[in-house]
Amino acid sequence: MLYVTGDTHGSLDYNKLHTMREKFTGEDLLLIAGDFGAVWHKNTLEKDLQIYRRLKCKVLFADGNHENFDLLESLPQEEFCGGKVHRAAENVYHLMRGQVFTLQGRTVFVMGGAESTDKVRRREGQSWWKQESVTWADVDEGLKNLAAHANAVDYVLTHTMPSSLLMRPPFYRRVGVAPNTSEYLLNIFAEQVRFTHWYFGHWHMDAELGEKYTALYQKVIPLP
Repeated sequence: MLYVTGDTHGSLDYNKLHTMREKFTGEDLLLIAGDFGAVWHKNTLEKDLQIYRRLKCKVLFADGNHENFDLLESLPQEEFCGGKVHRAAENVYHLMRGQVFTLQGRTVFVMGGAESTDKVRRREGQSWWKQESVTWADVDEGLKNLAAHANAVDYVLTHTMPSSLLMRPPFYRRVGVAPNTSEYLLNIFAEQVRFTHWYFGHWHMDAELGEKYTALYQKVIPLP
Protein backbone atom coordinates (compact mmCIF):
# COMPACT_ATOMS: atom_id res chain seq x y z
CA MET A 1 0.00 0.00 0.00
CA LEU A 2 1.09 3.56 -0.75
CA TYR A 3 0.31 6.14 1.96
CA VAL A 4 0.79 9.90 2.16
CA THR A 5 0.80 12.36 5.06
CA GLY A 6 1.89 15.89 5.92
CA ASP A 7 4.67 17.45 7.99
CA THR A 8 6.23 15.37 10.76
CA HIS A 9 8.85 17.81 12.15
CA GLY A 10 11.04 15.05 13.54
CA SER A 11 9.26 13.76 16.63
CA LEU A 12 6.94 16.76 17.12
CA ASP A 13 4.20 15.53 14.78
CA TYR A 14 5.19 11.87 14.72
CA ASN A 15 2.26 10.60 16.80
CA LYS A 16 0.03 10.18 13.75
CA LEU A 17 2.53 7.56 12.51
CA HIS A 18 2.84 5.88 15.90
CA THR A 19 -0.86 5.06 15.74
CA MET A 20 -0.24 3.40 12.35
CA ARG A 21 2.76 1.30 13.44
CA GLU A 22 0.86 -1.97 13.66
CA LYS A 23 -0.88 -1.37 10.34
CA PHE A 24 2.25 -0.74 8.27
CA THR A 25 3.92 -3.73 6.60
CA GLY A 26 7.28 -4.23 4.96
CA GLU A 27 5.62 -3.80 1.56
CA ASP A 28 4.16 -0.38 2.36
CA LEU A 29 5.56 2.98 1.27
CA LEU A 30 4.87 6.17 3.23
CA LEU A 31 5.17 9.53 1.47
CA ILE A 32 5.74 12.61 3.64
CA ALA A 33 4.98 16.00 2.05
CA GLY A 34 7.97 17.88 3.44
CA ASP A 35 9.19 19.18 6.82
CA PHE A 36 10.36 15.70 7.73
CA GLY A 37 12.66 17.34 10.24
CA ALA A 38 14.52 14.30 11.56
CA VAL A 39 17.67 15.12 9.56
CA TRP A 40 18.49 18.16 11.66
CA HIS A 41 21.42 17.62 14.06
CA LYS A 42 24.47 15.72 12.85
CA ASN A 43 25.42 14.63 16.36
CA THR A 44 21.99 13.13 17.10
CA LEU A 45 21.04 11.96 13.61
CA GLU A 46 20.94 8.24 14.43
CA LYS A 47 18.84 8.87 17.53
CA ASP A 48 16.47 11.25 15.73
CA LEU A 49 15.87 8.72 12.95
CA GLN A 50 15.24 5.85 15.34
CA ILE A 51 11.46 6.26 15.53
CA TYR A 52 11.27 6.13 11.73
CA ARG A 53 13.63 3.19 11.44
CA ARG A 54 11.27 1.24 13.70
CA LEU A 55 8.44 1.58 11.20
CA LYS A 56 8.00 -1.51 9.05
CA CYS A 57 7.37 0.57 5.93
CA LYS A 58 9.75 2.57 3.78
CA VAL A 59 9.62 6.28 4.60
CA LEU A 60 9.96 8.57 1.55
CA PHE A 61 9.99 12.29 2.23
CA ALA A 62 10.08 15.43 0.15
CA ASP A 63 12.04 18.27 1.71
CA GLY A 64 10.21 21.22 3.22
CA ASN A 65 11.48 24.55 4.47
CA HIS A 66 12.32 23.26 7.94
CA GLU A 67 15.19 20.94 7.06
CA ASN A 68 18.95 21.06 7.63
CA PHE A 69 19.83 21.17 3.95
CA ASP A 70 23.57 21.06 4.53
CA LEU A 71 23.19 17.78 6.42
CA LEU A 72 20.60 16.46 3.98
CA GLU A 73 22.87 17.10 1.00
CA SER A 74 25.76 15.31 2.73
CA LEU A 75 23.86 12.01 2.82
CA PRO A 76 24.69 9.28 0.26
CA GLN A 77 22.94 9.83 -3.07
CA GLU A 78 21.38 6.84 -4.83
CA GLU A 79 18.94 5.89 -7.55
CA PHE A 80 15.61 4.62 -6.23
CA CYS A 81 12.53 3.63 -8.20
CA GLY A 82 13.54 5.76 -11.18
CA GLY A 83 14.70 8.92 -9.42
CA LYS A 84 17.45 10.41 -7.28
CA VAL A 85 17.34 10.13 -3.49
CA HIS A 86 19.45 10.71 -0.41
CA ARG A 87 19.47 7.69 1.88
CA ALA A 88 19.07 8.70 5.53
CA ALA A 89 18.59 5.18 6.91
CA GLU A 90 17.94 1.67 5.64
CA ASN A 91 14.24 2.45 5.21
CA VAL A 92 14.31 6.27 5.06
CA TYR A 93 14.87 8.20 1.82
CA HIS A 94 14.84 11.86 0.85
CA LEU A 95 13.10 12.22 -2.53
CA MET A 96 15.09 14.86 -4.38
CA ARG A 97 13.44 17.75 -6.20
CA GLY A 98 12.26 17.37 -9.75
CA GLN A 99 12.32 13.57 -9.76
CA VAL A 100 9.68 11.16 -11.04
CA PHE A 101 9.42 7.91 -9.10
CA THR A 102 7.53 4.76 -9.98
CA LEU A 103 6.12 3.45 -6.71
CA GLN A 104 4.01 0.30 -6.72
CA GLY A 105 3.10 0.91 -10.34
CA ARG A 106 2.19 4.57 -9.91
CA THR A 107 4.23 7.57 -10.99
CA VAL A 108 4.90 10.33 -8.46
CA PHE A 109 6.48 13.69 -9.30
CA VAL A 110 8.22 15.32 -6.34
CA MET A 111 9.10 18.98 -5.84
CA GLY A 112 10.06 19.81 -2.27
CA GLY A 113 10.85 23.26 -0.97
CA ALA A 114 9.02 26.29 0.40
CA GLU A 115 9.85 29.58 2.05
CA SER A 116 9.89 30.19 5.81
CA THR A 117 7.75 33.09 6.97
CA ASP A 118 9.75 33.30 10.20
CA LYS A 119 13.25 33.26 8.71
CA VAL A 120 14.01 36.74 10.06
CA ARG A 121 13.96 35.15 13.52
CA ARG A 122 16.19 32.25 12.50
CA ARG A 123 19.95 31.96 12.08
CA GLU A 124 21.37 30.89 8.72
CA GLY A 125 23.17 27.57 8.87
CA GLN A 126 21.71 26.76 12.28
CA SER A 127 17.93 27.01 12.07
CA TRP A 128 17.42 28.22 8.50
CA TRP A 129 19.00 27.31 5.16
CA LYS A 130 18.78 29.25 1.91
CA GLN A 131 18.30 26.01 -0.05
CA GLU A 132 14.72 25.89 1.24
CA SER A 133 13.32 27.79 -1.77
CA VAL A 134 12.31 26.23 -5.08
CA THR A 135 14.67 27.47 -7.80
CA TRP A 136 14.65 27.67 -11.58
CA ALA A 137 17.26 24.90 -11.59
CA ASP A 138 14.75 22.72 -9.71
CA VAL A 139 12.08 23.61 -12.27
CA ASP A 140 14.40 22.73 -15.17
CA GLU A 141 15.22 19.38 -13.56
CA GLY A 142 11.54 18.67 -13.06
CA LEU A 143 10.51 19.59 -16.59
CA LYS A 144 13.30 17.44 -18.03
CA ASN A 145 12.21 14.38 -16.05
CA LEU A 146 8.52 14.98 -16.67
CA ALA A 147 9.18 15.17 -20.42
CA ALA A 148 10.44 11.58 -20.23
CA HIS A 149 6.98 10.68 -18.89
CA ALA A 150 5.07 12.68 -21.52
CA ASN A 151 4.26 15.31 -18.85
CA ALA A 152 1.81 12.95 -17.16
CA VAL A 153 2.00 11.34 -13.71
CA ASP A 154 -0.42 9.78 -11.27
CA TYR A 155 0.47 11.96 -8.30
CA VAL A 156 2.31 15.18 -7.50
CA LEU A 157 3.93 15.54 -4.07
CA THR A 158 5.12 18.98 -2.95
CA HIS A 159 5.66 20.77 0.34
CA THR A 160 3.78 23.96 -0.42
CA MET A 161 1.16 24.58 -3.10
CA PRO A 162 0.93 26.56 -6.34
CA SER A 163 0.13 30.22 -5.69
CA SER A 164 -3.00 29.86 -7.84
CA LEU A 165 -4.63 27.97 -4.95
CA LEU A 166 -4.42 30.99 -2.64
CA MET A 167 -7.65 32.27 -4.17
CA ARG A 168 -9.52 29.13 -3.12
CA PRO A 169 -11.06 28.35 0.26
CA PRO A 170 -9.79 27.96 2.93
CA PHE A 171 -6.88 30.22 1.93
CA TYR A 172 -8.60 33.21 0.36
CA ARG A 173 -9.91 34.37 3.76
CA ARG A 174 -6.59 34.07 5.59
CA VAL A 175 -5.12 37.45 6.50
CA GLY A 176 -1.47 38.01 5.68
CA VAL A 177 -1.12 35.09 3.26
CA ALA A 178 0.80 36.21 0.18
CA PRO A 179 2.42 34.10 -2.56
CA ASN A 180 6.19 33.77 -2.80
CA THR A 181 8.64 32.67 -5.47
CA SER A 182 8.44 28.97 -4.60
CA GLU A 183 4.65 28.97 -4.91
CA TYR A 184 4.74 30.96 -8.15
CA LEU A 185 7.16 28.43 -9.66
CA LEU A 186 4.87 25.54 -8.74
CA ASN A 187 2.25 27.08 -11.04
CA ILE A 188 4.41 25.92 -13.95
CA PHE A 189 3.77 22.30 -13.03
CA ALA A 190 0.10 22.90 -12.24
CA GLU A 191 -0.34 24.30 -15.74
CA GLN A 192 1.83 21.91 -17.75
CA VAL A 193 1.51 18.51 -16.06
CA ARG A 194 -1.38 16.09 -16.35
CA PHE A 195 -1.92 14.45 -12.97
CA THR A 196 -4.61 12.57 -11.09
CA HIS A 197 -4.05 14.26 -7.73
CA TRP A 198 -1.68 16.70 -6.01
CA TYR A 199 -0.77 16.38 -2.30
CA PHE A 200 1.05 19.00 -0.23
CA GLY A 201 1.83 19.89 3.40
CA HIS A 202 3.29 23.11 4.88
CA TRP A 203 0.01 24.77 5.87
CA HIS A 204 -0.71 22.61 8.93
CA MET A 205 -4.23 21.70 7.89
CA ASP A 206 -6.14 18.81 6.36
CA ALA A 207 -8.30 20.16 3.54
CA GLU A 208 -9.59 19.37 0.08
CA LEU A 209 -9.16 22.13 -2.49
CA GLY A 210 -11.45 21.08 -5.29
CA GLU A 211 -11.18 17.64 -6.83
CA LYS A 212 -7.44 17.52 -7.52
CA TYR A 213 -5.60 19.11 -4.57
CA THR A 214 -5.30 17.97 -0.95
CA ALA A 215 -3.52 19.68 1.95
CA LEU A 216 -2.28 17.21 4.56
CA TYR A 217 -1.12 17.52 8.13
CA GLN A 218 -2.50 15.00 10.65
CA LYS A 219 -4.21 12.61 8.26
CA VAL A 220 -2.42 9.54 6.90
CA ILE A 221 -4.30 8.42 3.82
CA PRO A 222 -3.92 5.44 1.48
CA LEU A 223 -3.61 6.28 -2.20
CA PRO A 224 -5.96 4.48 -4.59
